[in-house]
Amino acid sequence: MKVLLISHGWSGGGAEEVCRNWATVLVRLGYLVDVVLLDQSPPAKGRPDGVNFLESPRSGLVARIRSVRELIGRSNYEAAIALQTYPNLVALLARMTGKARLVLSEHNVPSILLRNEGTPRRVQLFLAKWLYRRATAVVAVSHAVATDLQVNFGVDPSRLAVIKNAVLTGDRPYPSTPIPSTVHLLVPARFAPQKRPAKAVAIADSLRARGWTVTLTWVGDNPLGLPNFGESESAGMTRKHWADDWYVDLPRNTVVLLPSYVEGFGNVLVQAAAHGVPVVAGSSALGTGDAIVEGLTGSLAVSDLDSSFSDAVERAARLQPMGLGQPTPGWMEPYTLEGTQLRLGRLLDQIRAGEIS
Repeated sequence: MKVLLISHGWSGGGAEEVCRNWATVLVRLGYLVDVVLLDQSPPAKGRPDGVNFLESPRSGLVARIRSVRELIGRSNYEAAIALQTYPNLVALLARMTGKARLVLSEHNVPSILLRNEGTPRRVQLFLAKWLYRRATAVVAVSHAVATDLQVNFGVDPSRLAVIKNAVLTGDRPYPSTPIPSTVHLLVPARFAPQKRPAKAVAIADSLRARGWTVTLTWVGDNPLGLPNFGESESAGMTRKHWADDWYVDLPRNTVVLLPSYVEGFGNVLVQAAAHGVPVVAGSSALGTGDAIVEGLTGSLAVSDLDSSFSDAVERAARLQPMGLGQPTPGWMEPYTLEGTQLRLGRLLDQIRAGEIS
């Protein structure tokens, strides 16, 4: 299994550090990793084991596109992964006539940054807004970046993943608890299209397919008078009227689920956490990123896939019951190599499985 990383360089900035870290975790995952650097020569010393550096022209957009196109065309890569706008565009233009699976990544807020940095960068911004939606997947390093990519670049939420930067690079042990076999999914929300009742049922079904015993309860009024959602009752979802104290006397293995396609914040996520109930929501809902402390109050689905939500439920179900004075080491997990390895590896698994195509 081979992966091509396309970067400005190997050192000199935050995105270059991310490139090194991604190369490290991909090697750990068993990939053969090739790296092409567009602006720097490959390092003469200190080359990491398992990482192969390829030569590329040091200047000229057309020459770089031709070089990357030849690399992708003659090698059996599982995916090509580019970092930052210019390498993203080189990779996109290189595979315009090919079918190589391409993962882009943005490490700043491009529609704000690029329009203020001169004519060449504004041209990049124009091309990115035209081309980014053609990528197999796009990685954002924060929810602010994800918002920009979704709203201003037309990246479909099903192709968008939020994977935070691994800035804590040392190996750090974290407490691990067994994953339980049962879960009670509780959705405290209006019964409305924005909240996606069908998505909740699909997530429950995804967990059942993994061997979980799942019950699903929707607590919320029906302001639009929608009918019960299709076969939701037979699929195991029961619906109750809204109660302000919905978080009282919940079953032991409850995880609060908010399957909305968009949220400005998500009040119930904070209310659940305040009462010691772990929460799950989607990164593509955007505002939820401010309402969840990953690894402490719950977990965010990396993408909008049902399998990503199931991954998040499994992570949330392992959290120890919360309360004042309890240790909180888990919040650091998404910012480590291990956290990046799990999420980036899972994204590539989903691409290989055809879940993102």
